[in-house]
Amino acid sequence: MYFIVYVSTASSLMSEEELADLLHKARLHNTGAGISGMLLYKDGSFMQLIEGDEADVKNLFWRIANDTRHSDVTTVIEGKLENRNFPDWSMGFKIVDKMKLAAIEGFQDLSQESFASAHYTQEPHIALKLLSSFNRNIK
Repeated sequence: MYFIVYVSTASSLMSEEELADLLHKARLHNTGAGISGMLLYKDGSFMQLIEGDEADVKNLFWRIANDTRHSDVTTVIEGKLENRNFPDWSMGFKIVDKMKLAAIEGFQDLSQESFASAHYTQEPHIALKLLSSFNRNIK
């Protein structure tokens, strides 16, 4: 099992319809490819974890990195794992606002930051903790 966490900046702010379409297409593709994960969107920035077979994850990440709907795609952390973090989600999704971040212990001080800020790329454990906290709260 392999995973990649990345952050990026949307080319423009996305509407709820655009995000719903993105999510629908991701779920269709990911189900067939055996990929699971979590996508967070906040004020024009994305944070996503994708996991599955290494070749499938790397192929999907290549497609994501070349998608014109966002830029500044930056890998936060990647590697091997024993078990999936999001086994029940072909793609979990959450629109994040300051109130949701403020409600998560330890994230109050980050509520003003974009996911694409250097804070997450310099301290990848914070990105993993954030993604995991939303996974627990979605169920």
